[in-house]
Amino acid sequence: MKRNAHILLVGEKLMLRDVIRKSMEILGVNVWEAMDGLQMFGLLKNGLVPDVIVVRVGNAVNTAMMLPEMFLKVKAICPAVRLVAMCDSPLRQSMGAEQEGGFADAVLVSPFSMDKFRGTIQEMIVE
Repeated sequence: MKRNAHILLVGEKLMLRDVIRKSMEILGVNVWEAMDGLQMFGLLKNGLVPDVIVVRVGNAVNTAMMLPEMFLKVKAICPAVRLVAMCDSPLRQSMGAEQEGGFADAVLVSPFSMDKFRGTIQEMIVE
């Protein structure tokens, strides 16, 4: 795994962001957080360059734009970033996968184990 790796967690659920942040920090990953898409884009436009962005699908991030549009805008700012979408159910995953059109590098369906989450992030963060 890449040293000094950085991820950006995007989602309105503080408890979920907190659990994920603590799990990633144990692995030595630096974690930034954004409550929504506006905050995420503000961080990116101000020069934040994460290795991975984890977006919780179905939260406020998606009220202003569809996932493909959002992911394209993210890639325009940070071309090398990897994108992970977290969904609440298999139904959301199938709808999300159809909407994403391959824009996400990975899709995780809740509930998922932290081992699966860590493994997915470790795969995304390479030397």
